[in-house]
Amino acid sequence: MYPLGDFLIAIKNAYLAEKSQVVVPWSKQKEAVAKLLKKAKFLKEVKMKKEGKKQFLAVELSPEKGRVEVKLFSKPGRRYYVSVREIPFPQGKGAVVIVSTPQGVMLGKEARKKKIGGELIAHIW
Repeated sequence: MYPLGDFLIAIKNAYLAEKSQVVVPWSKQKEAVAKLLKKAKFLKEVKMKKEGKKQFLAVELSPEKGRVEVKLFSKPGRRYYVSVREIPFPQGKGAVVIVSTPQGVMLGKEARKKKIGGELIAHIW
């Protein structure tokens, strides 16, 4: 099981099913990725909900995006690490690459600007 990959695929499936919101169990990494996707305009709003002792992350999908595709690079059995030179340039308008670096989760463009590599998480367009 790969929680971050499951979160990204849940967002993709919600777009395909034309849902307006996705609720998943909360984690720091999921929240950081959700904030990046909000910055890239894939998500409209990111909220944290608490029910008893459990915490959930509720993300509202952006109505402007018609369809979202996700390509996961890192998987539970194979982590995909790249240097700053190997970070791919996203193809297409509004496409982003998500990289987990020692300085936190960031977009590929930011990682190239800071000249740091890390684990390549996903390509979203």
